[in-house]
Amino acid sequence: MSHARAFATRRNPVNGTMNRLYAVEPTQSLTGVAADHRFIATPAMMNEVIGRLSARLLQNEAPSGGPDWLSPVAADLRAHPGRALVHLGPDYPPEAQAAVLAMNEALGGRGQVFDIVESPLYQPAVPTSTLTALMDDMERGAVQALLILDVNPACQSPRFAAALKHVPTSIALSDRPHETALAAHWHVPLAHAMEEWGDARGHDGTVALIQPQAMPLYGGMNALGALHACLGQPLRPAMDMVRGTWRDRLASSRDWHDALAAGVITGTASRRMDVPLLQAATRVVSPAWPSRPSSGPVLLLRPDPYLWDGRGASNPWLQELPRPLSKVVWDNPLLIPPDMARAMNLHNGDRVTLTRGATRTQLPVWIQPGQATGCVVGLLGWGRRQAGGTGSNVGCDLYPFRDATGSVQIEAARGDSMPVASTEHHATLIDASPSDVARHGTLAQFRDRPDFLATVSAPKDTLYRHEPDASVAWGMSIDLNACIGCNACVTACQVENNIPVVGRDEVLRQREMHWLRIDRFYEGTEHAPDTFFQPMLCIHCEQAPCETVCPVGATTHDSEGLNVMVYNRCIGTKFCSNNCPYKVRRFNYFAFAEQESRPAISRNPDVSVRTRGVMEKCTFCVQRIAQARIAADRDGTGEHVVTACQAACPTQAISFGDINAPGAEVTRRKASPLAYAALPEQGTHPRVTYEGRILNRNPAIPS
Repeated sequence: MSHARAFATRRNPVNGTMNRLYAVEPTQSLTGVAADHRFIATPAMMNEVIGRLSARLLQNEAPSGGPDWLSPVAADLRAHPGRALVHLGPDYPPEAQAAVLAMNEALGGRGQVFDIVESPLYQPAVPTSTLTALMDDMERGAVQALLILDVNPACQSPRFAAALKHVPTSIALSDRPHETALAAHWHVPLAHAMEEWGDARGHDGTVALIQPQAMPLYGGMNALGALHACLGQPLRPAMDMVRGTWRDRLASSRDWHDALAAGVITGTASRRMDVPLLQAATRVVSPAWPSRPSSGPVLLLRPDPYLWDGRGASNPWLQELPRPLSKVVWDNPLLIPPDMARAMNLHNGDRVTLTRGATRTQLPVWIQPGQATGCVVGLLGWGRRQAGGTGSNVGCDLYPFRDATGSVQIEAARGDSMPVASTEHHATLIDASPSDVARHGTLAQFRDRPDFLATVSAPKDTLYRHEPDASVAWGMSIDLNACIGCNACVTACQVENNIPVVGRDEVLRQREMHWLRIDRFYEGTEHAPDTFFQPMLCIHCEQAPCETVCPVGATTHDSEGLNVMVYNRCIGTKFCSNNCPYKVRRFNYFAFAEQESRPAISRNPDVSVRTRGVMEKCTFCVQRIAQARIAADRDGTGEHVVTACQAACPTQAISFGDINAPGAEVTRRKASPLAYAALPEQGTHPRVTYEGRILNRNPAIPS
């Protein structure tokens, strides 16, 4: 989160200078979407790119060979010493990582762009092992007792469950009876992280104190207590163990109180290390760095963006959250590039047989623009057998392919297809082109004319104009330069407002209930498109077309500019949804809330739970506005409100507040030359406006 936020602070030219980001990847990622230039490369091509880039930056070789964009990228990096950084993902060998570190040293980034710090957790004398080595020891009887703390290796490796039978004593500490817990001799319920004390370190080494946010519900044991019990020590409260660990730094009660108030222990950040770079690292990679040839498609296995390694499979909120790019829910189809789909005559939902060695499975495909030719992507974390609730037997388990050897083969299962639930074409805007709704341009255009994105204005002549006259006027501004499409705001809105999960079948009928969605637009070719995100919610029109057509006055306007819903009046005509040009209203077709198997304590008590036949939409978290109004009347202070989506946004792309307040952040954002209203020709005068996205293109690279 901190890295995303720091990156976003330098993406809006109104705030000052902009950074520039290049991305080279085989399949689209959120980093690639946020980049000013995105280049597509297969894993084999990545080896060549790293080799040739290192040769130019480290050995000062003259440009020769390689992609045509490599020379201007290398020149741009050299032109900014002390301000440039090369980052490589974790899927590449140590030689490539060493070459990247050497390039960063040559670019003069140490101490300014990055630091090498001392890890307080690193103990060179302690040998490390892998899961494969552990399973080898388990199978030959070398492990007498095994304590498994809040992990599920039996899900990620079918071999683990069989190897666990050779261990005389196995104890699994987990929050639910998953695959590993059921295979172990003992399953100890794990307390929720929000119920217990603990400590953790941030990316810079600073110690954070984990404090309980709720009273214990089910009496589970935490990991600290389990470890102390295994060491033969008496059980103590977790708070005492945490305080005892930091007794030297928190000697007095005042120090302990200050650390709890701040949430961190000051002065615990990792120290910088002045480690010299080995000269051999500058010669590790050459332009002729070999890569393994592939006789067939390359299978790239990636963790699901929400389920991750499978730990989130039991959470229906995450199952129904649209994936940022494919917008698929409740499934993990095989992502294939458009040219492969054309060559094999495949369409979205067609089943294929995926084979690697003796491992084989069938799953549907999904065509993913912007993916490298010859590369297919499978998402891990699905196909859980014991996920609990709605998470079991959903999707396809691709973990067996991680250990299988041999080239990948893909065969179409003719005539066999299945519908894949996706929200990609749901709630499309009326008569709107992507470039007009999610407006964008280049930094050169902004410097030439800062307000070039706000050229279209709303009609000035109207039959009537209703302007709310209260002293407080609520409004929101969303910076598309900062939005990375992570969907954290969507989940936060769902949790805050008791929005129900409807399930896969209802999503196929376009009946998902999310009040907030992240629209994804493509521009350019299907092989290398430019991708843009735009959060879309009820934008609280001052001239709301939904209000004039409601026969019972269920949707109306208040004096502070909110478009409010009176649920008790709504009779479900859906006239308001038909008349909304932004398509942000959701209709409760069934008693979704009653069908959810969740305890009442998990719902927000400040928000009503709606029943069937009611139209729903964003309310600007009116319950929080009401709480702020009560606090302001009681304390005599101003009304300060933070909406759920605003609080969850890692890049602070959302600003909300009183647009009548001159010093408010939302007022400043709405005064930006990049500010514009979506579909201004509709004459709705919305309270939600956007700041257009600006790309810092390198003029030396042709578009």
